[in-house]
Amino acid sequence: MIQAWKPVPLFLLFLFAVLILLAGPGSAARPQQETEIPGSKVEAEAARVSSGPANIKEKTGVIVFVVWVWAVIVVLGFVLREKAREADRLHELKFDSDKGP
Repeated sequence: MIQAWKPVPLFLLFLFAVLILLAGPGSAARPQQETEIPGSKVEAEAARVSSGPANIKEKTGVIVFVVWVWAVIVVLGFVLREKAREADRLHELKFDSDKGP
């Protein structure tokens, strides 16, 4: 018989990992320079290339896609679990045996 599987802690662990990855190193507080030259900060920010989404619409699209993928994985896991339970039940009833009841 299949043991009862509790996917909630596993799902929460993966969700936490995804949130950590989405936050990334860019969200941490950066130390300020002691001496700032006017205009150099603006030029440095303009020259810096970021690999993240360009606007809120792209960021929302990425988050929705990741949530959709995890939802599909969870649903398919539940379907697979129910199929295994049904197969175990039929095996216990000897439904597919050639010997009869």
